[in-house]
Amino acid sequence: MQRRVSFLLVFVICLLVARTLWTNQIVRGDDSDFHGARLANYYLALKQGQLLPAWAPNLNYGFGYPMFLFSYQTLYLLGSFFFALGFSIELSVNLVLILAIFLAGSGMYWFGMLETKRSWLAAIAAGAYVTAPYFLLDLFVRIAAAEVVFLGLLPWMFVAIKLRQQTTQPWLWLMSWLMMSAWLLSHPMLVMLAIPLLICLLWQDGFFTELKLRVTQTWVKYFLLLVSISAGSTFFFWLPLIFEKKFTVLSMNILVREYYLRFPQVTQLFWSGWGYNGLENNGATNIFPIMIGPVFWLVCFVALLLIIRQKKHNSIPQALYIWSSVFVGSVFLLTPYSKVLWDVSRVLPLLMFPWRLLWVPVVAGVMLFLTMGKYRLLPKRLEFSLAILIGVVSLYQAVFFAKPASYINKPEIEWFEYPMTATTWDELLTKEWDAHKNLRLSNKVILKPANEQLFDENNQIVNQIGTIEERFWNGSQMTYTVTVDQPATIVQRTMSFPGWQAWVDGKITPITNTDTEFPGRLEIPVSAGKHAIVVRFTQHTWPKKLGQYTTILSITAGSLVLTRLALLTLQRTPSQRKHKRHR
Repeated sequence: MQRRVSFLLVFVICLLVARTLWTNQIVRGDDSDFHGARLANYYLALKQGQLLPAWAPNLNYGFGYPMFLFSYQTLYLLGSFFFALGFSIELSVNLVLILAIFLAGSGMYWFGMLETKRSWLAAIAAGAYVTAPYFLLDLFVRIAAAEVVFLGLLPWMFVAIKLRQQTTQPWLWLMSWLMMSAWLLSHPMLVMLAIPLLICLLWQDGFFTELKLRVTQTWVKYFLLLVSISAGSTFFFWLPLIFEKKFTVLSMNILVREYYLRFPQVTQLFWSGWGYNGLENNGATNIFPIMIGPVFWLVCFVALLLIIRQKKHNSIPQALYIWSSVFVGSVFLLTPYSKVLWDVSRVLPLLMFPWRLLWVPVVAGVMLFLTMGKYRLLPKRLEFSLAILIGVVSLYQAVFFAKPASYINKPEIEWFEYPMTATTWDELLTKEWDAHKNLRLSNKVILKPANEQLFDENNQIVNQIGTIEERFWNGSQMTYTVTVDQPATIVQRTMSFPGWQAWVDGKITPITNTDTEFPGRLEIPVSAGKHAIVVRFTQHTWPKKLGQYTTILSITAGSLVLTRLALLTLQRTPSQRKHKRHR
């Protein structure tokens, strides 16, 4: 009964946080337009035959954009599923956010139960997690939907670690496989930063000791298989991200180079108040709420007091040291004093905004609270008072912070024909791309004499030649016929990027993108005569191919492991299965 009531409380808190999202409008915020346009393009890419979407066909003024090579597969795959069911673009985005909220609450509750065996404590921890100021900032101010999905799935990684000795159960293996894969595809930058936290939890939970002492145990092998297969299942995304990022201007982005200008003030980390800074014409305050949250500071303070007071007695669990260190270390990284570490890391500046690490002390604070409850480090009355305080603050934040300043919505066609790149600083454009020169020419295809200019010095077209017969055209594949009486260059309205291939009369023909008149634009040389042209975005680069093959092999291996586990389960007697569940 107590478990049901405590879980019901978590459900109610999640409902409160999600209550304003059941609408055909997107919350107005920093990335509102981006997510609607990206989802429309992801769905369009699927319809155009991109089985593993990488290219956003309509972004960048119709020239295309390698959006999905580098960002957020889980968010847009789920959103496309909801959109295919008939929901609007806006509601599809919101439904993914709602799902992430409930995953965050239920996952943290389950983890808290596994960690402490105390349902009400687990409920308080889950409530604190889903109402943390940064979680609500992502939801209702920044509209950082991919970060919300990442944070929603993160507790399930903790659950998978806690249940690692039960991974021989088919249902748990399948659930963990799906959750791990979805998490690895949720937000690549934050996933990389979260790996050390998962290692901390494995260390705290004794996994590395188990690995040394029980390497022959069946569950160890299946858990390592689970991690390997989950990672391999996402290689179709990770290999191109790692090895094709060099073709973009991401590392030259001014937001990356000048990240140090956006460190929060130390006082803001304690308390910034709540507001919607960055929104336009909404009448809201100018506060940008980049605070960790008072309850997490309080929990860390109590944990540090426990360490100081009981250190002489050697009665402090290792977990308290680990998560106190994580909290203090992450807070230090949020301050300008850590700039040297940011520069040395070479990875952290890619966050662009240092306050995007705010979720780390939140996780550490939740872990500290659960650790104190697990080992009963506080007197009952003090523990009860702390839990009540956290619960009241969580409820307050769910009621008064978890709501938008306003909403936006657009006709569906505007989402699909969104003209810009749907990124903050156009950071995924190719290094060769020159928007000013390319936007002069809006034709889908035009022909000019080889090695000659199309425009004169007054930006007038003076050298157009030949005829073009368009047969099929979408943002992922084009088919047309050209006729010219001299060697010519086909200038196509497509940004060149590794993966684009062209066939002239059935033969693969090299694509060029270094024309000084149209830098970065896809061009195809042809000889005099009539030619059938096919241009298609493919997976034919070595990172895409290797990633795709690894994903196929991993999914095949995962299916075989799952089948074997199911057969082994069926072969056990009912009494053996019952013993296995309760061991």
